Amino acid sequence: MTVHDVWNARKRLAKREGISARNVDKDTGHWPGSDPNPTCISSLDTWAGCKGITDVIWTALPPKFPGVGHGYPSSFQVVKYLSGLHGPGRDAAEEYVRNAPAQIDTEYRRRIEADLEWRRRA
Repeated sequence: MTVHDVWNARKRLAKREGISARNVDKDTGHWPGSDPNPTCISSLDTWAGCKGITDVIWTALPPKFPGVGHGYPSSFQVVKYLSGLHGPGRDAAEEYVRNAPAQIDTEYRRRIEADLEWRRRA
């Protein structure tokens, strides 16, 4: 995203993701390139430096998972939910997982790829 400042970038990201203006600060994250030791994402500084990126922003939305309330679902619950999807909903979920950058290596992603074999169908 090309903007003149990080705050405007976060506001544009929030608008794209349907985040209300009052929740921009809470529901988007930011790493300033001047921070040599990011605690938010391992090796973020190295990745950004290689790409010539000076700041990184992301959505920081709370979980919205059926039957879990405001907590985080287990990887088992996520796979069970995804395996019950069909048609366009399943296709959209699969595309979302496939398009996540490779460095997003989480327990959820590993379990989804292993159990649903989405990686092998690529």
